[in-house]
Amino acid sequence: MALLEMRLNLINNFLLSLIIILLCYSRSFSQNYDEVRFFKDGSNYYSSIFKINPSNAKNYVFSAGAITGSLLLDSQIKNFVNQNRNGVYDIVFGFEKRMPEALFTSSLLLYLHGSVYDNNKNRDLGFRLAESMFFSGTITTLIKMISGRTRAYATNDPYEFSFFEIDWERTSFPSGHATIGFAFSTVMANETESVTGKVLWYTLAGVIAFSRVYNEDHWFSDIVFGSLIGYFTGQFFSKPGEKSDETIIPPISFTIPF
Repeated sequence: MALLEMRLNLINNFLLSLIIILLCYSRSFSQNYDEVRFFKDGSNYYSSIFKINPSNAKNYVFSAGAITGSLLLDSQIKNFVNQNRNGVYDIVFGFEKRMPEALFTSSLLLYLHGSVYDNNKNRDLGFRLAESMFFSGTITTLIKMISGRTRAYATNDPYEFSFFEIDWERTSFPSGHATIGFAFSTVMANETESVTGKVLWYTLAGVIAFSRVYNEDHWFSDIVFGSLIGYFTGQFFSKPGEKSDETIIPPISFTIPF
């Protein structure tokens, strides 16, 4: 546990450093002071959660049904995964541990690149990616602390909840990796009209999410809930109608959204 905490502190310090650099660059290269936009967008995002309208109601009903249904399947899916492990799956689902950090870093570097090279598309995309992951992550973290669900590797009982427990083993519900994966991939998928591109981005998010079940860090319902939070947050921070099939990063051309 001490080693885990040390690693988490190192990661947090690294991300904090990147955020500080981001803010410095935003003041140097941006006339719009994106930190003001950040807080405004966050306020709009949080207030939208409590708005009651037909669209929100439909999403909440669908989400409640999906989470409830997945809760009933938790034990069966855990048993199925344990009975079907192999070397190929170990490789495919073994990369996810540091994916949230990698995705956050990607968004921040994309933003900094856009600021340095005066590329507004990259700057805006990087900013929205960071917002989507950050704000969805705050919701997921809050629910984790309230629900206190025991992780799959620590128990065979999928309904073991210890409310308001913040020990690592009791922060299972929902999955933070699934949240971050879908928060990132949803924004990226909405940046392209290509069906192939959309499939690839959502496949990445799905693999990140399911890897948490495969590695017994989460129950199936954890990743369903986390994925829904990430997906709807990604939709909030996407800009339909202002899509671009290609993002160019000088001095070389590099197509990001596929």
